[in-house]
Amino acid sequence: MIPKFKAYFYPFLLLLQGGEMYKIATIRSFISAYFNLSEADLKETTKGGLSKHESRTNWAVTYL
Repeated sequence: MIPKFKAYFYPFLLLLQGGEMYKIATIRSFISAYFNLSEADLKETTKGGLSKHESRTNWAVTYL
């Protein structure tokens, strides 16, 4: 199950604490590994057809 988008803040901040810059694909990969998301989880989509994981990662990055 994909966590709520606010849960994405913590692993995103963990990744950034080293002061490096990352591409969004690297951030998505790190967060999916952090939450141990399955392939089925990663295939869940929003009403608009975008992956829930991608959408929530994008929101976390934008919000912070």
